[in-house]
Amino acid sequence: MTEIRPKRLQVHEQSEMVALPSIQASEDVDCPSLCSAIEDGAAVLYLVYRAAEALTAAENRATDIEARAETLATRTAEELKLTKQQMHAVDAERQAIEADLREANSRIQEYEIALKNSESRVAAAEAKLTAAERRALEAETRANAARAALVRVEEAIRTHLLREGQRYSNKIKAAA
Repeated sequence: MTEIRPKRLQVHEQSEMVALPSIQASEDVDCPSLCSAIEDGAAVLYLVYRAAEALTAAENRATDIEARAETLATRTAEELKLTKQQMHAVDAERQAIEADLREANSRIQEYEIALKNSESRVAAAEAKLTAAERRALEAETRANAARAALVRVEEAIRTHLLREGQRYSNKIKAAA
């Protein structure tokens, strides 16, 4: 914009210089109407320069706005790309966590099945143990009953056979 202004000023000054000598050269022209025409031309020229400056300023603003918009668009595109990468990373992490969770659930189900099997085996072993203990008690009871019967048999033998043996031996002694 600084380049445009000096050129315009030079053109403006040249047009005034050109107009002024022509006024002095011709004396038969009416000065007030000529001055009015020169002033109108200068005013028009001034307005043209002002319009050109306004257009240049508008173009500069548009260029600045466009540059800022491009920068903003570039930055937004980069942020969008980074956000998409982050989303992909989060999605991949979520999928990995879901896979780990499925694997953990599968192991838990296996452990639950193994626990149920173990509980079943323990219950069966306890049932066998209880049955064995009952049989052992029954065997002990039978053994005690057999001992008691044996003791009675021994007692009966002692009392009956020994008495008869004494009587028999007494009879043998008496007969001898």
